[in-house]
Amino acid sequence: IAHGCNSIIADRMALGYGDYVITEAGFGSDLGFEKFMHIKARQSGLIPNVVVLVASVRALKWHGGARRRDLDQPNVEALVAGAPNLAHHVSIVRSFNLPVVVAINRFCTDSPEELAAVKQIALDAGATDAVECDGFAQGGDGATELAEAVMRATQDDIDITYAYALEASAEEKVLALAKAIYNADNVSWTAAARRQLRTFEAQDWGNLPICMAKTHLSISHDQSRK
Repeated sequence: IAHGCNSIIADRMALGYGDYVITEAGFGSDLGFEKFMHIKARQSGLIPNVVVLVASVRALKWHGGARRRDLDQPNVEALVAGAPNLAHHVSIVRSFNLPVVVAINRFCTDSPEELAAVKQIALDAGATDAVECDGFAQGGDGATELAEAVMRATQDDIDITYAYALEASAEEKVLALAKAIYNADNVSWTAAARRQLRTFEAQDWGNLPICMAKTHLSISHDQSRK
């Protein structure tokens, strides 16, 4: 198992020793995974065969408006209200033409109705599979179903679709990411940002991939928007 989104050497070594290699792409498909694909995978040629997207009942209820102190209480209504968050993350992975398995990190307070709802939300959004994972409480036995789902979903022939072409301008790349990953309608540039962009282009960096920073608390730039 190679761990960490910068461990290209470790990934290549692991591929020589194991049938399956797992590497972490970082927090969120809108943050770590997008950069993993556009920067690490694209530059190294190490293309994933399947993606595991981690979700939880508690997180979806929080995105659906439930208060933190109430997350232990069953609330299918709040969970369904938070469903667009999971659906969008699935769609980000699928936009690269990759299969995705949703791993539902199970808590002892999750109700059967809530777990069933998360599975259906994931499948309706386009996930190949959605399975409960109880590895924190049960160890390896709690993650067996997830491992089997990943093995079933693995595809050898992947034709990746990227959000932008490398030869596109930096402005075009930023706009493509903003629309496809963050659900933005458009991008506005300050005068200072345009000056900095011209400096980068003068250094012949305009053909490089884009590495965008944003809040991890929302798909948008505004951390208060769930």
